[in-house]
Amino acid sequence: MIYRVFLDTNIYDAKNYSFHNAQFERLASLSRAGQLSVVINSVIEGEVRSHIEERIRTAVNVLRKATKELSLNYLHFLNPRMM
Repeated sequence: MIYRVFLDTNIYDAKNYSFHNAQFERLASLSRAGQLSVVINSVIEGEVRSHIEERIRTAVNVLRKATKELSLNYLHFLNPRMM
């Protein structure tokens, strides 16, 4: 008997979308061995993609802000009268 495993978005959220953790690796191993089948539907796939994209946007914005602040601090270091 092959078990079908369905993971809701909250499982991916809880694992911080790190697909290379012990639990996901175990699921993959059992799937390769033919003992279970991981099932995902289009709704969950869309939610997971959307959440990952949002995290990417947030990370890019944090990086841009940090880069801008670093650049301003560097300019101030070079010429304090510029500030």
